Amino acid sequence: MGSRAVVMLAQDVEAAKSRFGIVEDEVGVIVTRTGRRFFNDLDTERKLLDRLSQALTKSNFWKNHNTSWVCLDCELMP
Repeated sequence: MGSRAVVMLAQDVEAAKSRFGIVEDEVGVIVTRTGRRFFNDLDTERKLLDRLSQALTKSNFWKNHNTSWVCLDCELMP
């Protein structure tokens, strides 16, 4: 059984700044259903976001859906 998480991910840093107002050089965030960060270790979060971003890019998600951001309601498995 996994844990529920919400992933907010932009195609790149500029899209994250434009859409979400993120001021750091981040492309997204993973939070719990209550809004706190899912991972205490930001390096782990960054690696998961990078892997997800690569998968979306490889599958042409951004182009096929004509968007630069996505919000995913997920269940993260150990």
